[in-house]
Amino acid sequence: LKSSSKKSMTRTAFALSLLIVAVASGQTTATPIVLQPGNDQPYQCDASQATFVAPTFPLYKQCDPKWGSDLIETTTVCKVGCLMSSISSALAGYNFTIDGQVATPGTLNQWLRTHDGYTKQNDLEEGAVSKLSPSKIEWSCKYCGMFLHGSDFPFDKLVSWMKEGRIMIANVDGGRHFVLATGFNEADPSVVYVNDSGFDRNCYPISEVVGWRVFSFNGGV
Repeated sequence: LKSSSKKSMTRTAFALSLLIVAVASGQTTATPIVLQPGNDQPYQCDASQATFVAPTFPLYKQCDPKWGSDLIETTTVCKVGCLMSSISSALAGYNFTIDGQVATPGTLNQWLRTHDGYTKQNDLEEGAVSKLSPSKIEWSCKYCGMFLHGSDFPFDKLVSWMKEGRIMIANVDGGRHFVLATGFNEADPSVVYVNDSGFDRNCYPISEVVGWRVFSFNGGV
């Protein structure tokens, strides 16, 4: 769920309690909060007219029992692993492997734990991901990196960059959650289609996106 800048996550009072990273002027503090009512409920947009970017990204769930209880630093993938899970989905879509294994939240988390991929506060160091394959994964480039305002990407720019194959990870729920952008409907610029590792939904309103994490991938390994 978390990156080393703006990020955090949530759950309802009657659902799973999560550990989040609160957004605060570039500083993050681990804080338990609860999800806004409704965000844990199934929410599916009609995708019949959507255009989904190539390749097909697998939908990983951060609380999958295969890796949900794995530790990041002091807490688990299930509790705070949405950003990392979104990145692992993108890696798998582009056929990247991790130590000869398919990229999953389990394999990526294990690799990050041994390659300075997290802070002691369980925050993801996005730049560490590029160490998997420095010639093929870019984080620090003109068209990559951290964008802290949803308005940095008006719909036409979002569509253009997705068509160019950039990995677009949206920061939603007021900065509390991350999802991998997978598609769009050019006739309906109000939503972006996503893989959501935490909740049962396939889209978010563009108006709810408060920032982006953008990677450039060049093939797989």
